[in-house]
Amino acid sequence: MRMLFELDKKDYDCGGNVFRRPSARGIIVKDGKAAMVYSKKCDYYKFPGGGIEAGERMEDALTREVLEETGLRVVQNSLREYGQVHRVQKGKEEDIFIQDNYYFFCEVQEVCGEQKLDAYEAEEEFTLVFVSPQAAIDVNRRNGREELQVMLEREARVLELLLQEGYFGQAQGRMDLFPQPIQRKKPEMIWFDYGQTLVAERKFDGVKGTAAVLRYAVKNKYHLSAEQVQAKADEINRELGRFQPEKRHLCRTEIPTAMFSPYLYESLGIEIGLSNAQRDTVFWDAAAPGVPTEGVEDFLKYLKSRNIRTGVISNISYDPSVVAERIHRLLPENTFEFIVTSSNYMFRKPDKRLFGLALEKAGVRPDEVWYVGDQYECDINGARNAGLLPVWYIGAMDLPYAEDDSVLTVKAWEELRERMEGNL
Repeated sequence: MRMLFELDKKDYDCGGNVFRRPSARGIIVKDGKAAMVYSKKCDYYKFPGGGIEAGERMEDALTREVLEETGLRVVQNSLREYGQVHRVQKGKEEDIFIQDNYYFFCEVQEVCGEQKLDAYEAEEEFTLVFVSPQAAIDVNRRNGREELQVMLEREARVLELLLQEGYFGQAQGRMDLFPQPIQRKKPEMIWFDYGQTLVAERKFDGVKGTAAVLRYAVKNKYHLSAEQVQAKADEINRELGRFQPEKRHLCRTEIPTAMFSPYLYESLGIEIGLSNAQRDTVFWDAAAPGVPTEGVEDFLKYLKSRNIRTGVISNISYDPSVVAERIHRLLPENTFEFIVTSSNYMFRKPDKRLFGLALEKAGVRPDEVWYVGDQYECDINGARNAGLLPVWYIGAMDLPYAEDDSVLTVKAWEELRERMEGNL
């Protein structure tokens, strides 16, 4: 499903606890108007829909929520994807509230049944109305309730997109109202993530890396061990919210090792007789050695034979020259036009600035690029939000994941090649 936009208030603590609440919402169009849920108590409009329960399919959640909130019955097999909105903000009780909202066009039966509102919905006095999209936008934008602003802006912006794309125009019939499936054409370029995509790294062992670096210490004032130094590094990283898999996408700016490591060692009375790049190489090779993912070398040769250009975008804190050296050493026949690292350009995926930088470097449009990565929030959502076509590579996955049928997903590079050869 394409990413429509992201709403991120950035009012939260990156290191805090996370609560996720995905939702499914229905777009029902009739005679140029939208079926919306209107709150009589608080004067706002929302699309019918709500939270997806554990183990529940998006389509089933949408059908259930539309019936409960409006009394309308969704026609079976009428759902068509429209787009996704990613929302992040401080929660009421939790530190971070994340909500992925999935919007579907749907048809409903003519007969309207009774609503089945929960206590909150009844208190809000939800009622079904068919309203002109601009009227709903105006009402939401006038609403002054601070706690509702992100939700109301989300619905207003989705309505604006639908207006701009002509879904409330004079088109007649189902085929005019529903968008056609997106055709995946041959890409001009394919960009890759580094870790667990191009290269499969062993499980990170910071103590081994630190022990390797300490062999080059010219001064160790307090005679600290590798375990003690790494414990201090872990403590700082926890405070900064770094390297926590479930929260890594919330930290949008990089802290390069060229800044982190000098502070770590010097604050502990340790001097290392290496340059920043040398220290990174020694640490990384010991802490997380890697090998090319199975089949990636043949896949890169295949892309070269098809005249498909390639590049790399990676969230990584090591010196850019060290990252480039490892990639070129492990994949000596690559033809990457650039290796963009967060350590060199400050921003981290999923921030679309990193993708935008690569687009400028390559001189291509977003719709001409595929991005392959293993991490859903950073790679898949990041690429979608930047307008690229995401490909989810799970062949070297080292984290738990939940499947997403809306994403082109492959377990092997040969599988992706076959999908490309078969015109997807």
